Amino acid sequence: MKLTFKYFNDALTRFKKSFIISFLLIIFSTALLTFLPYATRMFINFNSGSFNLLYFCLGILIFFALYMIINLITVVWNRTLDDFGGKYIANLSERMMTAVSKSSFADLDNIGANNIKHIMYYDNLEIFRVVGYYVPTLINCFVTILAALILSTFFDYKITLFILLASLLGFIISFLSRKVISTAGKKENIQLKAVNNNVDSFVEAVQLIQTNNLQHHYII
Repeated sequence: MKLTFKYFNDALTRFKKSFIISFLLIIFSTALLTFLPYATRMFINFNSGSFNLLYFCLGILIFFALYMIINLITVVWNRTLDDFGGKYIANLSERMMTAVSKSSFADLDNIGANNIKHIMYYDNLEIFRVVGYYVPTLINCFVTILAALILSTFFDYKITLFILLASLLGFIISFLSRKVISTAGKKENIQLKAVNNNVDSFVEAVQLIQTNNLQHHYII
């Protein structure tokens, strides 16, 4: 988790403007989503008293427009996340290439060419997913929960308590399972590096394998 937020903070420091745009879209989208239940309640109460076809159709059009705006914001938000994560990964790739080009041959041999390729591609891709999607999505969820808690206090404190308890339960489960998830992630990364090394070795030796029927040595 610390490593995750380390990369995210680094990305935020380097490309603050891109993230601010994304965050403002989160706020705007959350405001519309939290307004919808209140608007729906007002719409039902208004039409249950004295039905008016004109106002009813107008209300339907307004709801349709709101949902269209929310969907449009979601699309734009995902594009801004791609832009934010893409800029950071391009910058990180450049820094990795610079570091590799300045490293000694002994250090590169100790790490291994296949491991370096795996780090520069797969690990870099994982950082893009975390920085460009998972952490912003987590922030989006937090903002949505906070908005729901604030809005629910105006209607029923029982709903507020329910949302608060459910959120706390989810946080506790995530906190308790963080070590298990981290350990599983590390094991998966090690296994993926092994698979990547095996595939690279197989491709590089394919002619020798065909000649001597050695493919069974590369089957995992």
